[in-house]
Amino acid sequence: MSSDDDPPESDPSPHVTAVVLAAGRGERLRSELPKPLYSICGRAMASYVLHALADAGVSRAVVVVPPDGRGRLIEQRLREDAPDLNLCFAVQQEPRGTADAVLAAKGQVRTTQVLV
Repeated sequence: MSSDDDPPESDPSPHVTAVVLAAGRGERLRSELPKPLYSICGRAMASYVLHALADAGVSRAVVVVPPDGRGRLIEQRLREDAPDLNLCFAVQQEPRGTADAVLAAKGQVRTTQVLV
């Protein structure tokens, strides 16, 4: 039995790599701005995800981006607003769906536990 004062048995968050999928084309938005960079209440949508991961104790995230200028823009903007999180980026060469995007991140994952 534990009380609120007892430390947790283990905190798995530092041993988890988060994979954030940001390579979608966002065609239904009909805009040149990449969907992950759309602003909601003054912050890019993807930034909310990264801050939530950092708040949860995750220390490393792999962001999957497209191979063109949109990918470079996403990387630049997310690095500017990155929380205290080790960010790296993986490129999904062709838009082949969610499973392929996760596969694109595989080479950057260094932990046995992955959060997508």
